Amino acid sequence: MLPMELLAARSLASLATLDTPTVQSVKRVLFVLGLYPLASLVWLGFAGGLGADPVELIRRSTGTWTLDFLIITLSVTLLRRATGWRWLIRLRRMFGLYAFFYALIHVVAYFWLDQLFDLAAIWRDVLKRPLITVGFLSFVLMIPLAATSTDRMVRRLGGRRWQQLHRAVYLVAIAGVVHFWWLVKLDYSRPLAYSLIVGALLIARIPFRDRAVAWSGVRWAIVAVVVGGGLWLLLAMLLEPPDAGATSPNVPFQFWYGNWRAVLLATGVFTAFVLGFALPRRRHEWRNAGLYVAFLISLFTEMFGIPLTLYLLAPLLGYSPSAFGLNESHLVAFALDRLGLLPLNVAVHLVMVVSMALIVTGVGLLATGWATLYSSQSGLVTGSIYRHLRHPQYLGLILVVLGFNIQWPTLLTLVMGPALIVMYVWLARREDAELAVVFGAAFLDHKARTAAFIPWGKGARVREMNGRSTAQTEAAAPEPAPRENQG
Repeated sequence: MLPMELLAARSLASLATLDTPTVQSVKRVLFVLGLYPLASLVWLGFAGGLGADPVELIRRSTGTWTLDFLIITLSVTLLRRATGWRWLIRLRRMFGLYAFFYALIHVVAYFWLDQLFDLAAIWRDVLKRPLITVGFLSFVLMIPLAATSTDRMVRRLGGRRWQQLHRAVYLVAIAGVVHFWWLVKLDYSRPLAYSLIVGALLIARIPFRDRAVAWSGVRWAIVAVVVGGGLWLLLAMLLEPPDAGATSPNVPFQFWYGNWRAVLLATGVFTAFVLGFALPRRRHEWRNAGLYVAFLISLFTEMFGIPLTLYLLAPLLGYSPSAFGLNESHLVAFALDRLGLLPLNVAVHLVMVVSMALIVTGVGLLATGWATLYSSQSGLVTGSIYRHLRHPQYLGLILVVLGFNIQWPTLLTLVMGPALIVMYVWLARREDAELAVVFGAAFLDHKARTAAFIPWGKGARVREMNGRSTAQTEAAAPEPAPRENQG
Protein backbone atom coordinates (compact mmCIF):
# COMPACT_ATOMS: atom_id res chain seq x y z
CA MET A 1 0.00 0.00 0.00
CA LEU A 2 1.27 3.48 -0.78
CA PRO A 3 2.08 5.77 2.15
CA MET A 4 -0.55 8.33 3.08
CA GLU A 5 1.79 11.17 2.16
CA LEU A 6 2.20 9.81 -1.36
CA LEU A 7 -1.56 9.34 -1.71
CA ALA A 8 -2.16 12.91 -0.58
CA ALA A 9 0.47 14.21 -3.01
CA ARG A 10 -1.13 12.33 -5.89
CA SER A 11 -4.58 13.61 -4.93
CA LEU A 12 -3.34 17.20 -4.93
CA ALA A 13 -1.59 16.66 -8.25
CA SER A 14 -4.82 15.31 -9.76
CA LEU A 15 -6.68 18.39 -8.50
CA ALA A 16 -4.14 20.62 -10.22
CA THR A 17 -4.86 19.04 -13.61
CA LEU A 18 -8.63 18.56 -13.80
CA ASP A 19 -9.90 17.91 -17.29
CA THR A 20 -12.57 20.04 -18.95
CA PRO A 21 -15.55 17.71 -18.31
CA THR A 22 -14.70 17.57 -14.60
CA VAL A 23 -14.39 21.36 -14.40
CA GLN A 24 -17.76 21.70 -16.14
CA SER A 25 -19.29 19.34 -13.59
CA VAL A 26 -17.82 21.41 -10.76
CA LYS A 27 -19.26 24.56 -12.34
CA ARG A 28 -22.73 23.00 -12.57
CA VAL A 29 -22.67 22.02 -8.89
CA LEU A 30 -21.49 25.49 -7.83
CA PHE A 31 -24.08 27.11 -10.11
CA VAL A 32 -26.87 25.23 -8.33
CA LEU A 33 -25.41 26.10 -4.93
CA GLY A 34 -25.26 29.77 -5.95
CA LEU A 35 -29.03 29.76 -6.35
CA TYR A 36 -29.55 28.61 -2.76
CA PRO A 37 -29.95 32.13 -1.26
CA LEU A 38 -32.62 33.02 -3.82
CA ALA A 39 -34.37 29.68 -3.34
CA SER A 40 -34.39 30.16 0.44
CA LEU A 41 -35.98 33.61 0.08
CA VAL A 42 -38.64 32.24 -2.27
CA TRP A 43 -39.35 29.37 0.11
CA LEU A 44 -39.64 31.72 3.09
CA GLY A 45 -41.94 33.96 1.07
CA PHE A 46 -44.37 31.12 0.29
CA ALA A 47 -44.10 29.75 3.84
CA GLY A 48 -44.73 33.15 5.45
CA GLY A 49 -41.33 33.17 7.12
CA LEU A 50 -40.03 36.56 5.99
CA GLY A 51 -40.92 38.12 9.33
CA ALA A 52 -42.61 41.38 10.22
CA ASP A 53 -40.59 43.39 7.67
CA PRO A 54 -40.10 41.20 4.58
CA VAL A 55 -38.73 44.07 2.47
CA GLU A 56 -35.95 44.67 4.98
CA LEU A 57 -35.11 40.97 5.12
CA ILE A 58 -34.93 40.73 1.31
CA ARG A 59 -32.72 43.82 1.02
CA ARG A 60 -30.39 42.77 3.85
CA SER A 61 -29.97 39.18 2.69
CA THR A 62 -29.38 40.03 -0.99
CA GLY A 63 -26.90 42.75 -0.03
CA THR A 64 -25.00 40.35 2.20
CA TRP A 65 -24.86 37.67 -0.50
CA THR A 66 -23.57 40.28 -2.95
CA LEU A 67 -20.63 40.93 -0.63
CA ASP A 68 -20.13 37.19 -0.11
CA PHE A 69 -19.83 36.52 -3.83
CA LEU A 70 -17.54 39.53 -4.28
CA ILE A 71 -15.25 38.08 -1.62
CA ILE A 72 -15.33 34.65 -3.30
CA THR A 73 -14.52 36.29 -6.65
CA LEU A 74 -11.54 38.15 -5.18
CA SER A 75 -10.33 34.95 -3.49
CA VAL A 76 -10.18 32.86 -6.68
CA THR A 77 -6.97 34.39 -8.05
CA LEU A 78 -5.20 34.15 -4.69
CA LEU A 79 -6.27 30.54 -4.26
CA ARG A 80 -5.03 29.72 -7.76
CA ARG A 81 -1.64 31.27 -6.99
CA ALA A 82 -1.36 29.41 -3.70
CA THR A 83 -2.39 25.98 -5.06
CA GLY A 84 -1.42 26.12 -8.73
CA TRP A 85 -4.92 24.97 -9.72
CA ARG A 86 -5.32 26.97 -12.93
CA TRP A 87 -8.84 25.68 -13.58
CA LEU A 88 -10.09 27.83 -10.67
CA ILE A 89 -9.93 30.89 -12.96
CA ARG A 90 -12.72 29.32 -15.03
CA LEU A 91 -15.02 29.66 -12.02
CA ARG A 92 -14.29 33.34 -11.35
CA ARG A 93 -16.65 34.72 -14.00
CA MET A 94 -19.59 32.75 -12.59
CA PHE A 95 -18.95 34.03 -9.06
CA GLY A 96 -18.70 37.61 -10.30
CA LEU A 97 -21.97 37.29 -12.21
CA TYR A 98 -23.66 35.88 -9.13
CA ALA A 99 -22.44 38.95 -7.21
CA PHE A 100 -24.05 41.16 -9.87
CA PHE A 101 -27.21 39.01 -9.86
CA TYR A 102 -27.80 39.46 -6.12
CA ALA A 103 -26.85 43.14 -6.33
CA LEU A 104 -29.49 43.52 -9.05
CA ILE A 105 -32.13 41.89 -6.83
CA HIS A 106 -30.99 44.15 -3.99
CA VAL A 107 -31.46 47.28 -6.13
CA VAL A 108 -34.78 46.08 -7.58
CA ALA A 109 -36.06 45.45 -4.05
CA TYR A 110 -35.15 49.02 -3.13
CA PHE A 111 -36.67 50.54 -6.31
CA TRP A 112 -39.82 48.42 -6.28
CA LEU A 113 -40.66 47.22 -2.78
CA ASP A 114 -39.21 50.16 -0.84
CA GLN A 115 -39.74 53.18 -3.12
CA LEU A 116 -42.50 51.85 -5.45
CA PHE A 117 -40.56 53.15 -8.48
CA ASP A 118 -40.95 56.78 -7.30
CA LEU A 119 -37.98 58.10 -9.32
CA ALA A 120 -38.11 61.57 -7.74
CA ALA A 121 -37.95 60.10 -4.23
CA ILE A 122 -35.15 57.74 -5.29
CA TRP A 123 -33.12 60.62 -6.73
CA ARG A 124 -33.58 62.65 -3.53
CA ASP A 125 -32.45 59.62 -1.54
CA VAL A 126 -29.33 59.23 -3.69
CA LEU A 127 -28.43 62.90 -3.24
CA LYS A 128 -29.15 63.24 0.49
CA ARG A 129 -28.19 59.87 2.03
CA PRO A 130 -24.53 58.80 1.73
CA LEU A 131 -25.65 55.22 2.39
CA ILE A 132 -27.72 55.18 -0.81
CA THR A 133 -25.14 57.21 -2.75
CA VAL A 134 -22.32 54.74 -2.11
CA GLY A 135 -24.53 51.73 -2.70
CA PHE A 136 -25.82 53.16 -5.99
CA LEU A 137 -22.25 53.97 -7.08
CA SER A 138 -21.16 50.41 -6.30
CA PHE A 139 -23.99 48.96 -8.41
CA VAL A 140 -23.30 51.32 -11.33
CA LEU A 141 -19.65 50.19 -11.33
CA MET A 142 -20.78 46.57 -11.52
CA ILE A 143 -22.83 47.08 -14.70
CA PRO A 144 -19.89 47.41 -17.17
CA LEU A 145 -18.12 44.53 -15.41
CA ALA A 146 -21.10 42.23 -15.96
CA ALA A 147 -21.64 43.51 -19.51
CA THR A 148 -18.02 42.78 -20.52
CA SER A 149 -17.71 39.38 -18.86
CA THR A 150 -18.15 37.36 -22.07
CA ASP A 151 -15.29 35.91 -24.12
CA ARG A 152 -16.38 38.04 -27.06
CA MET A 153 -16.00 41.25 -25.04
CA VAL A 154 -12.58 40.13 -23.79
CA ARG A 155 -11.42 39.71 -27.39
CA ARG A 156 -13.03 42.98 -28.45
CA LEU A 157 -11.47 45.06 -25.68
CA GLY A 158 -8.14 43.29 -25.64
CA GLY A 159 -6.67 41.54 -22.62
CA ARG A 160 -4.90 44.54 -21.13
CA ARG A 161 -7.82 46.98 -21.42
CA TRP A 162 -10.21 44.31 -20.13
CA GLN A 163 -8.04 43.75 -17.06
CA GLN A 164 -7.79 47.48 -16.39
CA LEU A 165 -11.57 47.82 -16.59
CA HIS A 166 -12.21 44.87 -14.29
CA ARG A 167 -9.92 46.25 -11.61
CA ALA A 168 -12.95 48.34 -10.75
CA VAL A 169 -14.11 45.30 -8.77
CA TYR A 170 -11.80 46.53 -6.00
CA LEU A 171 -13.74 49.81 -5.82
CA VAL A 172 -17.00 47.86 -5.90
CA ALA A 173 -15.92 45.76 -2.91
CA ILE A 174 -14.74 48.79 -0.92
CA ALA A 175 -17.92 50.75 -1.70
CA GLY A 176 -20.03 47.73 -0.73
CA VAL A 177 -18.33 47.49 2.65
CA VAL A 178 -18.76 51.23 3.26
CA HIS A 179 -22.43 50.88 2.30
CA PHE A 180 -22.76 48.07 4.86
CA TRP A 181 -21.14 50.18 7.60
CA TRP A 182 -23.62 53.01 7.06
CA LEU A 183 -26.53 50.57 6.95
CA VAL A 184 -25.89 48.88 10.30
CA LYS A 185 -26.96 50.65 13.49
CA LEU A 186 -26.58 48.01 16.21
CA ASP A 187 -24.34 45.04 15.39
CA TYR A 188 -21.06 46.31 13.94
CA SER A 189 -19.33 42.94 14.06
CA ARG A 190 -20.40 41.89 10.55
CA PRO A 191 -19.32 45.04 8.66
CA LEU A 192 -16.10 44.94 10.67
CA ALA A 193 -15.49 41.35 9.61
CA TYR A 194 -16.24 42.15 5.96
CA SER A 195 -13.88 45.15 6.15
CA LEU A 196 -11.06 43.00 7.46
CA ILE A 197 -11.59 40.26 4.88
CA VAL A 198 -11.86 42.63 1.90
CA GLY A 199 -8.86 44.63 3.13
CA ALA A 200 -6.80 41.47 3.57
CA LEU A 201 -7.75 40.22 0.09
CA LEU A 202 -6.81 43.52 -1.55
CA ILE A 203 -3.48 43.74 0.25
CA ALA A 204 -2.74 40.08 -0.44
CA ARG A 205 -2.84 40.78 -4.18
CA ILE A 206 0.63 42.29 -3.84
CA PRO A 207 3.06 40.04 -5.77
CA PHE A 208 4.59 37.08 -3.95
CA ARG A 209 8.03 38.65 -3.84
CA ASP A 210 6.55 41.33 -1.56
CA ARG A 211 4.56 38.87 0.57
CA ALA A 212 6.31 39.91 3.80
CA VAL A 213 5.23 43.47 3.09
CA ALA A 214 1.74 42.22 2.23
CA TRP A 215 1.38 40.23 5.48
CA SER A 216 2.58 43.21 7.46
CA GLY A 217 0.03 45.33 5.60
CA VAL A 218 -2.73 42.83 6.41
CA ARG A 219 -1.86 43.00 10.08
CA TRP A 220 -1.94 46.78 10.11
CA ALA A 221 -5.15 46.83 8.07
CA ILE A 222 -6.75 44.67 10.77
CA VAL A 223 -5.45 47.01 13.46
CA ALA A 224 -6.69 50.08 11.59
CA VAL A 225 -10.17 48.64 11.16
CA VAL A 226 -10.48 47.25 14.72
CA VAL A 227 -9.00 50.27 16.47
CA GLY A 228 -10.56 52.80 14.10
CA GLY A 229 -13.98 51.16 14.20
CA GLY A 230 -13.77 50.71 17.96
CA LEU A 231 -12.76 54.32 18.55
CA TRP A 232 -15.51 55.54 16.23
CA LEU A 233 -18.11 53.43 18.08
CA LEU A 234 -16.72 54.51 21.45
CA LEU A 235 -16.79 58.20 20.47
CA ALA A 236 -20.34 57.87 19.12
CA MET A 237 -21.49 56.33 22.41
CA LEU A 238 -19.74 59.00 24.48
CA LEU A 239 -21.19 61.87 22.43
CA GLU A 240 -24.73 60.46 22.57
CA PRO A 241 -25.41 59.23 26.12
CA PRO A 242 -28.68 57.30 26.50
CA ASP A 243 -31.83 58.76 27.98
CA ALA A 244 -32.64 56.88 31.18
CA GLY A 245 -36.36 57.14 30.44
CA ALA A 246 -36.16 56.02 26.82
CA THR A 247 -36.28 52.53 25.39
CA SER A 248 -33.16 51.59 23.46
CA PRO A 249 -33.43 49.61 20.19
CA ASN A 250 -33.31 45.87 20.70
CA VAL A 251 -32.99 42.76 18.53
CA PRO A 252 -35.22 39.80 19.49
CA PHE A 253 -33.73 36.44 20.43
CA GLN A 254 -34.80 34.65 17.26
CA PHE A 255 -33.23 37.29 15.00
CA TRP A 256 -29.96 37.69 16.90
CA TYR A 257 -28.90 34.07 17.49
CA GLY A 258 -28.27 31.36 14.93
CA ASN A 259 -26.01 33.63 12.86
CA TRP A 260 -23.26 31.11 12.12
CA ARG A 261 -21.75 33.22 9.39
CA ALA A 262 -21.02 35.90 12.00
CA VAL A 263 -19.52 33.21 14.25
CA LEU A 264 -17.12 32.10 11.52
CA LEU A 265 -16.20 35.62 10.44
CA ALA A 266 -15.61 37.00 13.93
CA THR A 267 -13.67 33.93 15.07
CA GLY A 268 -11.54 33.90 11.93
CA VAL A 269 -10.73 37.61 12.06
CA PHE A 270 -9.75 37.71 15.73
CA THR A 271 -7.85 34.41 15.49
CA ALA A 272 -5.82 35.75 12.56
CA PHE A 273 -5.20 38.95 14.49
CA VAL A 274 -4.00 37.19 17.65
CA LEU A 275 -1.79 34.69 15.82
CA GLY A 276 -0.47 37.40 13.49
CA PHE A 277 0.73 39.65 16.31
CA ALA A 278 1.43 37.19 19.14
CA LEU A 279 3.56 35.07 16.75
CA PRO A 280 3.77 31.89 18.87
CA ARG A 281 6.92 29.85 18.23
CA ARG A 282 7.62 27.57 21.18
CA ARG A 283 5.45 24.75 22.45
CA HIS A 284 4.08 26.56 25.50
CA GLU A 285 3.35 29.65 23.37
CA TRP A 286 1.29 27.54 20.97
CA ARG A 287 -0.51 25.99 23.94
CA ASN A 288 -1.46 29.44 25.24
CA ALA A 289 -2.45 30.58 21.74
CA GLY A 290 -4.66 27.50 21.45
CA LEU A 291 -6.39 28.36 24.71
CA TYR A 292 -6.90 31.93 23.48
CA VAL A 293 -8.43 30.65 20.23
CA ALA A 294 -10.69 28.33 22.25
CA PHE A 295 -11.75 31.39 24.28
CA LEU A 296 -12.63 33.23 21.05
CA ILE A 297 -14.53 30.27 19.59
CA SER A 298 -16.63 29.79 22.73
CA LEU A 299 -17.23 33.54 23.01
CA PHE A 300 -18.43 34.13 19.45
CA THR A 301 -20.37 30.85 19.36
CA GLU A 302 -22.46 32.06 22.30
CA MET A 303 -22.52 35.66 21.09
CA PHE A 304 -23.99 34.87 17.66
CA GLY A 305 -24.74 31.13 17.46
CA ILE A 306 -26.11 29.13 20.41
CA PRO A 307 -26.35 30.93 23.80
CA LEU A 308 -25.58 27.94 26.02
CA THR A 309 -25.18 30.16 29.07
CA LEU A 310 -28.67 31.58 28.61
CA TYR A 311 -30.17 28.10 28.20
CA LEU A 312 -28.56 27.08 31.50
CA LEU A 313 -29.09 30.22 33.59
CA ALA A 314 -32.39 31.65 32.34
CA PRO A 315 -34.59 28.83 33.80
CA LEU A 316 -32.78 29.13 37.14
CA LEU A 317 -33.64 32.86 37.20
CA GLY A 318 -37.24 32.23 36.23
CA TYR A 319 -36.97 33.48 32.65
CA SER A 320 -37.38 31.91 29.25
CA PRO A 321 -34.19 32.01 27.11
CA SER A 322 -36.21 33.59 24.30
CA ALA A 323 -36.83 36.61 26.56
CA PHE A 324 -33.16 37.58 26.15
CA GLY A 325 -32.72 39.79 23.12
CA LEU A 326 -29.56 41.66 22.22
CA ASN A 327 -29.72 44.07 25.16
CA GLU A 328 -30.64 41.45 27.77
CA SER A 329 -27.86 39.17 26.53
CA HIS A 330 -25.34 41.68 27.89
CA LEU A 331 -25.55 39.85 31.21
CA VAL A 332 -23.65 42.48 33.21
CA ALA A 333 -26.11 45.14 32.02
CA PHE A 334 -29.02 42.76 32.66
CA ALA A 335 -27.80 42.23 36.25
CA LEU A 336 -27.44 45.98 36.84
CA ASP A 337 -31.00 46.47 35.59
CA ARG A 338 -32.52 43.68 37.70
CA LEU A 339 -30.70 44.88 40.81
CA GLY A 340 -32.25 48.31 40.29
CA LEU A 341 -28.92 50.06 39.89
CA LEU A 342 -29.32 51.29 36.29
CA PRO A 343 -31.99 51.14 33.58
CA LEU A 344 -31.22 48.49 30.97
CA ASN A 345 -30.38 50.90 28.12
CA VAL A 346 -28.05 52.93 30.36
CA ALA A 347 -26.41 49.75 31.66
CA VAL A 348 -25.89 48.44 28.11
CA HIS A 349 -24.34 51.79 27.15
CA LEU A 350 -22.00 51.69 30.14
CA VAL A 351 -20.99 48.08 29.47
CA MET A 352 -20.27 48.81 25.81
CA VAL A 353 -18.21 51.93 26.61
CA VAL A 354 -16.07 50.14 29.22
CA SER A 355 -15.62 46.96 27.18
CA MET A 356 -14.82 48.75 23.92
CA ALA A 357 -12.30 50.98 25.71
CA LEU A 358 -10.54 47.88 27.08
CA ILE A 359 -10.62 46.02 23.74
CA VAL A 360 -9.36 48.98 21.70
CA THR A 361 -6.61 49.67 24.25
CA GLY A 362 -5.62 46.00 24.23
CA VAL A 363 -5.45 45.82 20.45
CA GLY A 364 -3.43 49.04 20.36
CA LEU A 365 -0.95 47.77 22.95
CA LEU A 366 -0.55 44.46 21.13
CA ALA A 367 0.11 46.16 17.80
CA THR A 368 2.39 48.85 19.24
CA GLY A 369 4.42 46.29 21.17
CA TRP A 370 4.83 44.14 18.07
CA ALA A 371 5.87 47.11 15.92
CA THR A 372 8.44 48.28 18.47
CA LEU A 373 9.85 44.82 19.05
CA TYR A 374 10.26 43.86 15.41
CA SER A 375 11.45 47.23 14.17
CA SER A 376 14.56 46.87 16.34
CA GLN A 377 17.34 44.85 14.76
CA SER A 378 18.61 43.10 17.87
CA GLY A 379 19.41 43.58 21.52
CA LEU A 380 17.29 44.57 24.49
CA VAL A 381 14.31 46.74 23.51
CA THR A 382 13.74 49.54 26.01
CA GLY A 383 12.32 52.33 23.84
CA SER A 384 8.84 53.46 22.82
CA ILE A 385 6.12 51.52 24.68
CA TYR A 386 8.79 49.33 26.34
CA ARG A 387 10.01 52.41 28.20
CA HIS A 388 6.79 52.28 30.23
CA LEU A 389 5.90 48.56 30.15
CA ARG A 390 7.97 45.41 29.95
CA HIS A 391 5.14 43.29 28.54
CA PRO A 392 2.72 45.44 26.51
CA GLN A 393 1.65 42.56 24.26
CA TYR A 394 0.64 40.32 27.15
CA LEU A 395 -1.16 43.26 28.75
CA GLY A 396 -2.99 43.86 25.46
CA LEU A 397 -4.18 40.24 25.30
CA ILE A 398 -5.32 40.43 28.93
CA LEU A 399 -7.28 43.65 28.31
CA VAL A 400 -9.05 42.09 25.32
CA VAL A 401 -10.06 39.11 27.49
CA LEU A 402 -11.35 41.44 30.22
CA GLY A 403 -13.21 43.59 27.71
CA PHE A 404 -15.01 40.66 26.09
CA ASN A 405 -15.88 39.15 29.48
CA ILE A 406 -17.48 42.45 30.50
CA GLN A 407 -19.28 42.88 27.18
CA TRP A 408 -20.53 39.29 26.78
CA PRO A 409 -19.75 37.01 29.74
CA THR A 410 -20.40 33.29 29.34
CA LEU A 411 -19.78 30.38 31.67
CA LEU A 412 -16.88 29.09 29.56
CA THR A 413 -15.19 32.46 29.01
CA LEU A 414 -15.48 33.31 32.71
CA VAL A 415 -13.53 30.13 33.43
CA MET A 416 -11.00 30.48 30.61
CA GLY A 417 -10.47 34.23 31.12
CA PRO A 418 -8.74 33.98 34.52
CA ALA A 419 -6.77 30.97 33.27
CA LEU A 420 -5.50 33.02 30.33
CA ILE A 421 -4.56 35.93 32.58
CA VAL A 422 -2.63 33.64 34.94
CA MET A 423 -0.84 32.02 32.00
CA TYR A 424 0.20 35.36 30.51
CA VAL A 425 1.48 36.60 33.87
CA TRP A 426 3.46 33.34 34.16
CA LEU A 427 4.81 33.81 30.64
CA ALA A 428 5.87 37.34 31.49
CA ARG A 429 7.81 36.14 34.53
CA ARG A 430 9.41 33.37 32.50
CA GLU A 431 10.52 35.87 29.85
CA ASP A 432 11.94 38.13 32.57
CA ALA A 433 14.07 35.24 33.82
CA GLU A 434 15.26 34.41 30.29
CA LEU A 435 16.11 38.03 29.48
CA ALA A 436 18.01 38.37 32.76
CA VAL A 437 20.20 35.46 31.72
CA VAL A 438 20.79 36.82 28.20
CA PHE A 439 21.27 40.53 28.93
CA GLY A 440 22.33 40.47 32.58
CA ALA A 441 22.70 43.82 34.34
CA ALA A 442 21.18 45.79 31.43
CA PHE A 443 17.85 43.97 31.76
CA LEU A 444 17.92 44.04 35.57
CA ASP A 445 18.33 47.82 35.44
CA HIS A 446 15.44 48.04 32.92
CA LYS A 447 13.33 45.79 35.15
CA ALA A 448 14.04 47.97 38.18
CA ARG A 449 12.89 51.09 36.32
CA THR A 450 9.97 49.68 34.30
CA ALA A 451 6.76 48.05 35.44
CA ALA A 452 5.62 44.75 33.97
CA PHE A 453 1.97 45.63 33.35
CA ILE A 454 0.90 48.81 35.21
CA PRO A 455 2.88 51.89 34.09
CA TRP A 456 1.78 54.05 37.01
CA GLY A 457 2.81 51.49 39.60
CA LYS A 458 6.30 50.32 40.44
CA GLY A 459 8.01 51.77 37.41
CA ALA A 460 6.64 55.27 37.93
CA ARG A 461 7.71 55.27 41.60
CA VAL A 462 11.18 53.97 40.75
CA ARG A 463 11.65 56.58 38.01
CA GLU A 464 10.50 59.31 40.40
CA MET A 465 12.90 58.11 43.11
CA ASN A 466 15.77 57.93 40.59
CA GLY A 467 14.97 61.43 39.40
CA ARG A 468 14.99 62.78 42.96
CA SER A 469 18.25 61.04 43.86
CA THR A 470 19.90 62.39 40.72
CA ALA A 471 18.76 65.91 41.52
CA GLN A 472 20.00 65.61 45.14
CA THR A 473 23.35 64.29 43.97
CA GLU A 474 23.79 67.17 41.56
CA ALA A 475 22.82 69.70 44.26
CA ALA A 476 25.24 68.26 46.83
CA ALA A 477 28.18 68.11 44.46
CA PRO A 478 30.81 70.92 45.05
CA GLU A 479 31.17 73.57 42.42
CA PRO A 480 34.25 73.06 40.22
CA ALA A 481 37.23 75.28 41.14
CA PRO A 482 37.96 78.10 38.70
CA ARG A 483 40.86 77.44 36.38
CA GLU A 484 43.95 79.51 37.09
CA ASN A 485 45.11 81.97 34.42
CA GLN A 486 48.18 80.89 32.58
CA GLY A 487 50.63 83.53 31.65
